Amino acid sequence: MQLWVRGLHHVYNSGSTASREAFQNDFSNYGVDFEGPVPAQESENVEVPETICPIELEGADAMAQFSAREDMSIREIVDLYVNAVHFAISLHDESANAE
Repeated sequence: MQLWVRGLHHVYNSGSTASREAFQNDFSNYGVDFEGPVPAQESENVEVPETICPIELEGADAMAQFSAREDMSIREIVDLYVNAVHFAISLHDESANAE
């Protein structure tokens, strides 16, 4: 909400009618109330379940060949991504067949 208000405030000074209509010419009712109550603090901990990666370490290292470079076009990056997906699928299939 604060980012939305901040963005509208930025646009408000540009002469846009949309921001003036949103604020209804009463900008003082929007923003951050630094004297107001603080919202309840929620835990910032995130529990990530342990997963088992089906790709062996050697296969994961081989994925580095699919790293994009800054000088690549979007088409080349998409092709690289598609090749990386096919490579990962083949690694997964190999490990599944080995079991």
